[in-house]
Amino acid sequence: MNKKVLVVGFFDMFHSGHVEFFRTASQYGDLCVSVATDENSIINKNKKPIYTEEERKYMVESCKYVKEAHISYGRIDIFSFEPHLDLIKPNIFIINEDGHDIRKQQLCENKGIKYIVLQRNPQENLPRRSSTDLRNRDQIPLRLDFVSFFDQKILNSKIPGKVIVANIENFEVEDRSGMSTSTRKTIKKIFGNKLPTHIEKQELAKIIFLLENMHNTKYISGAVDQIGICYRGITLMEFNNDFWPHSIINIKDDSCIDWLNTYLYVIHTKKRPEEFVLYNGNESISIDILKKQNELVDKCWKSINDKNIVEFGKVINDVHNNQKEIWPNYESVYCKSTIENYQKNHYGCKLMGAGGCGYAMVVTDKPEKNFIKVEITK
Repeated sequence: MNKKVLVVGFFDMFHSGHVEFFRTASQYGDLCVSVATDENSIINKNKKPIYTEEERKYMVESCKYVKEAHISYGRIDIFSFEPHLDLIKPNIFIINEDGHDIRKQQLCENKGIKYIVLQRNPQENLPRRSSTDLRNRDQIPLRLDFVSFFDQKILNSKIPGKVIVANIENFEVEDRSGMSTSTRKTIKKIFGNKLPTHIEKQELAKIIFLLENMHNTKYISGAVDQIGICYRGITLMEFNNDFWPHSIINIKDDSCIDWLNTYLYVIHTKKRPEEFVLYNGNESISIDILKKQNELVDKCWKSINDKNIVEFGKVINDVHNNQKEIWPNYESVYCKSTIENYQKNHYGCKLMGAGGCGYAMVVTDKPEKNFIKVEITK
């Protein structure tokens, strides 16, 4: 007759770390699982589980290493599993090192149950996972601005203007590098590490816009950042004498996004210095330059819909060069040769955000060693 093994936990956000724990524990005997209740999590961990206790029990008992699972109704403390010690009568109690408590050990040993502590080791070739790590992982998207700056009223008050941005999957970015880190910090302060799903995306973007700019007096963080982060895919915005767009159009063609994803990369030059200022108020911005920016928006939008990568890359180069005409500080001396080199050897390249330094987007089918692959969301 096989020995009985009991393990206990919440097993919320079920992941490969849980499976590996069950696999290892099942090597000691028939595996029984005590699933802690939602109430236990709320009272003792001050958080409501993502999945209900019934859902968590269902996922746990569906794992091939688990013989049976029970919800630990009764005690609402670290000994919530105690009734199952008497019900299941395990020979062995197994727990991960981060759940070990000398009081649990004493409880088991007083009942003649062998107490084993396992290290949290992942399956070979898999990353280490824990529910805490997954909860804390940054899940806020990033944005790439294909054509920008018309979200600033200093420009769209002269003539109506358009902007194109893409929402991309998150990767770790350096602060002050043109990837809307200030907007993402605002989001984290209010909503944590991911966007809320119960708020409509335009309303959410406007909430973030207002919160980020409520104390700004010199420079308004443009809606390119907030909308670019909240709207998945590729988005076209139109502005007319306002900081908020009067029109928002979203590309919903997955084939366009899949096509463009095969060519998009970013590279990092260095973060902008603290004293970096995009404009000082003395710039002389001509209507002709602004008209050209709008023409480039139309060409960019067409090249995406036509899936013409040569034209798209050319437009991206032209956008970068035209934005230098709008704001002389957009391209710093430090990254000038870098941008010129990538424009020459690839389809296109432009700085992200307010420029200066930071990240640059490269359009290419021949990525170099230091290129970071990016993926537009759907």
